[in-house]
Amino acid sequence: MGRKLRSVLASLYLLTAMAAVLGAPITGEAATSGVIAGSLHNATSGEPISGARVKLYWAKGQEPQPERTATTDADGRYRFDRLPTGDDYGYVVYTVFQGVEYTSERTALTNAKPTATIPLRAYASTNDDSAIRVKQVSTVVLDVNKESQAMFALQTYVFDNPTKRTFRPVVDGPRGPMGLLRFSLPPNANQLSAMGELSSREVIQTDRGFGTDLPLRPGQTEVSFTYQVPYRDPSGVLTFEMTMPYLAGEFRLMTPQKQAKFTSPNLTADKPQKLFRNPGDTFDVMLASDLPARTKLKISASNLPVNIHPLRVGNPMLWGGSAGLLMFLVTAAYVLWRRSPDKDVYAHSTSEERDGLVAALAALEEQHESGAVDERTYQRERDLRRQRLLALLATSPEAG
Repeated sequence: MGRKLRSVLASLYLLTAMAAVLGAPITGEAATSGVIAGSLHNATSGEPISGARVKLYWAKGQEPQPERTATTDADGRYRFDRLPTGDDYGYVVYTVFQGVEYTSERTALTNAKPTATIPLRAYASTNDDSAIRVKQVSTVVLDVNKESQAMFALQTYVFDNPTKRTFRPVVDGPRGPMGLLRFSLPPNANQLSAMGELSSREVIQTDRGFGTDLPLRPGQTEVSFTYQVPYRDPSGVLTFEMTMPYLAGEFRLMTPQKQAKFTSPNLTADKPQKLFRNPGDTFDVMLASDLPARTKLKISASNLPVNIHPLRVGNPMLWGGSAGLLMFLVTAAYVLWRRSPDKDVYAHSTSEERDGLVAALAALEEQHESGAVDERTYQRERDLRRQRLLALLATSPEAG
């Protein structure tokens, strides 16, 4: 439930506000006996949070319903009643505390069990990032394109916030832009595409990286994004440097063996990994451990494919328009999720929905290639399914 979702739900609410005021049933059906109640606590201080607005997002199937709001009492308690029950309905409770959103797990109400208790926890916010650590940075080179002469990569940061306060990045504090959550990119990187919760946040990109106001709640948070790096050396060589903004436990570079050769004086070779079933889909792995903040890593790629024809401005062979690369990206993210030693972080993601989205994307690609789906529908449905799948694969903040 980011700001974009709330904006859409706000519009729906305006259309149904008059009916609600007049006492009409919220869904157009008879009122039911479903109840969701709970309490909101400040997990930093252990005290209840009174007078806070708690909101209920709910949907019938895939159709969002008008959002509802309750205010906590002196003991932090809230309550929503007259809710429909049944397998078609799903409910999520959330609140905003000190500028950060906290969300519960999805809950269903059945006729046999029409009542649910959902405790909600929030944390005090801080602008101090001194305790923030990066458990791991993974950079996966997904492909190198000869036509556009660009390297396409998926990068993932696993952050650890060991405190009982949420780090809330701000640009208007005493540190200015340095108060944002910061990420490093190779020089001249472009086509930055954020995933998961990051896609709904403010992003400020520079020539060496970007900053964002994405908050880091206590515990682990995974942040993923893709980008491309152009290369123009006629000899097929690309050399770049990346700086680790924070102390990092490990930096991992994974590159496909069937393409360019990657080397680095700062990284040590590790055992290659086979991520996919196709022959040749083996990735070389290089590692570095215990990296102090502001550590610089120099990376070189040789034997890159060179386009002997003059490059055209606005070359249509861009990564974002490649259906094959889209499926490659989705598969890569899925496989990395399955191999993650910390995949319990994703326990809230429904495996059935994730597998269904992968299958739906594959079917959509086949329908589009056969001409059964027009371009406009294809683009819309692909983007919707892709964003939902990536949101499931990326780490969402744990409730409370």
